[in-house]
Amino acid sequence: MVVILLSCLTWPCTLWCISPTPSQLAQSRTQDHPHTLAQALSFAALLQRWLNRQPEAQALAAEAIAISRQHDFHLWRACGEMTHGWARVMQGQADGLAEIESSIATMRKALGGMSVVFLSSQIEACMHLQQFDRALALTAQALADAAKTGDAHFLPELYRLKGVCLLSLDAANAASARACLQQALAISGQQNAKPMALRAATSLLRLGGSPDQIRAAQQDLQAIYQSFTEGWYSHDLQQAAACLLVGPDAST
Repeated sequence: MVVILLSCLTWPCTLWCISPTPSQLAQSRTQDHPHTLAQALSFAALLQRWLNRQPEAQALAAEAIAISRQHDFHLWRACGEMTHGWARVMQGQADGLAEIESSIATMRKALGGMSVVFLSSQIEACMHLQQFDRALALTAQALADAAKTGDAHFLPELYRLKGVCLLSLDAANAASARACLQQALAISGQQNAKPMALRAATSLLRLGGSPDQIRAAQQDLQAIYQSFTEGWYSHDLQQAAACLLVGPDAST
């Protein structure tokens, strides 16, 4: 029971940039309970995905997939495939996108529905492969699904992805992109979702704009950045720090 509870806590931890202790996975590996281990590995892989640690995410996801296939755990296999495919795409293996799509089909079959977390992985993969039109269509689908199901926990990230995608398609979309990023920032503030607010504020500052817009974006990002007390090693906080130092021209 303790291991189940610890593994369930891992997903909220991903949104707060708090890494689970190594003892959690070590403990789950010592128990004769493959379902618990598959669940713990799936959530641990999700954490590494959020922290943008692609090799670590891929390795944990591969382990989750192997155990899930052995024991017919369709849900955790889908979770593993989603993260595994994302990690492969982000490391230059374009066929990882097919793995994400397979995970979505498995999830629909297992649950009769779809988590927006899965669709966000597909969106990120498409954007990385510069398939921006498809990514934008998938974002619209994810937002519609979120509205239909009431699953609002990932809304800030979806609006951020939409804004970044719009800007990537055409610089003339800057106003629409800004509106999406501001919405992402507002919703994350309402939800007290600081990691998502950090991402939205970083993207908003990177957008640039007038001197007043840049100044306001810097102030927003500075306030959010300073509210963190740990996780300084994380990709998002390092990117935010670079953006504050360099300004809108900071690399992604």
